[in-house]
Amino acid sequence: MTWPTGAVVLTNTDASTDSPASARADLLDALQKINTIIANGEAVWLSGNQTVGGVKTFSSSPVVPTGAASGNAVNKGQMDAAITAATPDASTTVSGLSELATSAQTQAGTDSVRSVTPAGLASAMLAGVGQSYTDMSASRAVGTTYTNSTGRPIIVCYSGYTANGTGAYPYIEAVVGGVAQFRTTMGDYNGSNYSGIFGSIMFIVPNGATYAVTATNQTPTMLKWMELR
Repeated sequence: MTWPTGAVVLTNTDASTDSPASARADLLDALQKINTIIANGEAVWLSGNQTVGGVKTFSSSPVVPTGAASGNAVNKGQMDAAITAATPDASTTVSGLSELATSAQTQAGTDSVRSVTPAGLASAMLAGVGQSYTDMSASRAVGTTYTNSTGRPIIVCYSGYTANGTGAYPYIEAVVGGVAQFRTTMGDYNGSNYSGIFGSIMFIVPNGATYAVTATNQTPTMLKWMELR
């Protein structure tokens, strides 16, 4: 509580120097001033209902009981529990909080907890969204290995033709990640020789993978190398 200016301080209430009457008068004066403080609402009580005005700054955090009614203060534990209950983890049946998946996690396709963004979905789609066919003929060659660094899967389309020849028939193969995936015959074989023919091959290259078109027995003349990227 704040004492008014001029509050009485009892410096000596024993009967050795002050008379009993004087000491009693000092005590009554002090009690009167305390009553005035109480009447003016200048004292803060330890119990009971009371309205306290002004800004009060605490040097340490006060201990607050669990609030039970509207307008009550709540403690940290009560608030944390309320936030947790109001924001559960999201699932297929419950609305709630969810972490966003990265493009790599989306492309892996194994995470059943995180949410997919439009950008992540586009990076994981086989092809088409935000992509277009690009003529790469001038910068591509059969037998050379390239790397898909577009951040998206791409589709490679190669076409070419072979000349007439003898011996084993020629063919081309799609190689992805260093592994031959499938081949296309590039010669009409009749047992000892073959006639040159037109041929093409198309394959998907995952993001980050290496890829190549290889030729065996004869390197075809390239007609077109297109990539959907």
